[in-house]
Amino acid sequence: MGKLEYVYLLHILFVAPLLIYSGYIGMNECSEEKKIIFKFLLSLGVLVFVYHGHSYFKIRQLKK
Repeated sequence: MGKLEYVYLLHILFVAPLLIYSGYIGMNECSEEKKIIFKFLLSLGVLVFVYHGHSYFKIRQLKK
């Protein structure tokens, strides 16, 4: 496995879930005016997961 695959896996397994969790918990425990920040974190986590997941599986398909 190449270094790039480890970066993608790190983002899929740790970074994206942490962003999603932070956004979800923050939205439930903050005031209304700060919810936009936590919605952004949640959206960013989903975007990171989709982007790095797609890139990881694209690389895996090229190696076959």
